[in-house]
Amino acid sequence: MTAWALAARGGDPDAFDLFVRALHRDVRRYVTFLGADPQSADDLTQDTFLRALGSLHRFEGRSSARTWLLSIARRAVIDNF
Repeated sequence: MTAWALAARGGDPDAFDLFVRALHRDVRRYVTFLGADPQSADDLTQDTFLRALGSLHRFEGRSSARTWLLSIARRAVIDNF
């Protein structure tokens, strides 16, 4: 997954698609666990990936892409409250 994020950072749109597909379920479960109702969970999951896409140029791979993405999800939930 981290390799896909790094490849997407380099401009590979297929890599970003694979990254989203691999982590979509994890992100949705996580935002629901943090207290999002089911309807908001879908919106927050989408918001997480939009934020990740906008921040991808700063991802350096020092942590796993999953850890990085879940930290973005946490901030999306906090911002929603």
